[in-house]
Amino acid sequence: MSSDDVAFSEILPVGCPPNDAIKSDGRTAFRLIKMNPPIPEDFFSHSKLAKRKPPDVPLCNWMSCSLNADKVPLINFRKMPRFKDFKFIAVLRLEKESGMIKEKNGHIDFWMYASFNPIDACEIESADP
Repeated sequence: MSSDDVAFSEILPVGCPPNDAIKSDGRTAFRLIKMNPPIPEDFFSHSKLAKRKPPDVPLCNWMSCSLNADKVPLINFRKMPRFKDFKFIAVLRLEKESGMIKEKNGHIDFWMYASFNPIDACEIESADP
């Protein structure tokens, strides 16, 4: 099944996800969130949240849900003022029915399938060290 054969949670531009993205493969990924329990917006892309795209970020990446392969960097991010309100980590199991992913240097761009509910697929942990 190609990425053209499925519906994603957002309407993506042509060529997105990129050709080198793969189907989710059962890995665990992590995302900082503000609340427990999480809400759908905790897993929206920056684009869907109507945030302004920096000129150096490709639109396809901007339309992904940003995840991390390891939770340690997320704990460190909390030291920055813009992340101080993110008190929890969503631990997501990304099965093949979840979506498409592309990992680079521990960062995972995740394009969710419309049928995937990240709230049902995660466990919540405290982001405190």
